[in-house]
Amino acid sequence: IRGRIVDFLDAISSTPQKPAELRLSARDLNILIANDTYLADLRGTIHFTEFIAPDTLKTRRTRPMSHIKFWKPRRYLNAFMDYKLVSQEGNISLFVQDIQVDGKQVPDYFLKKFQSQDMLEPYKNDEHFLETLKKLKSARIQEGELILANFSSQTTTGNNDGQKP
Repeated sequence: IRGRIVDFLDAISSTPQKPAELRLSARDLNILIANDTYLADLRGTIHFTEFIAPDTLKTRRTRPMSHIKFWKPRRYLNAFMDYKLVSQEGNISLFVQDIQVDGKQVPDYFLKKFQSQDMLEPYKNDEHFLETLKKLKSARIQEGELILANFSSQTTTGNNDGQKP
């Protein structure tokens, strides 16, 4: 997996830029999170279960909830969360689309708190990550894989006008 990522990064960083595509399955992302130091903050908090075209990433999440006033310390939200992939040239975002706890939908007011947060936002503060994002032209889900490319494909995914869902 790391070899494919390095090859992809080399291709999109070359001058002139070479057309490149990186395909990652849910399993690939879970392996990266479990083993990559850069993604250590996600370890134990997210497990990708499935990618569904055109734009849905299904996960099992364990999120600390210490930022909510009424939530007791060291308490976690254990839920199934679906994320919507939003792709625009030079930017990719993941927004919560659905949350289920014990097979039940959470109330709308609770869901709305999460829907406005881009899961990738903390990484966008990293200059290297941001520079790499700017080189991407498309992101889509196809045949159970997340596909990142530095060229525009005919099949684009998600809300490509840059607006949140």
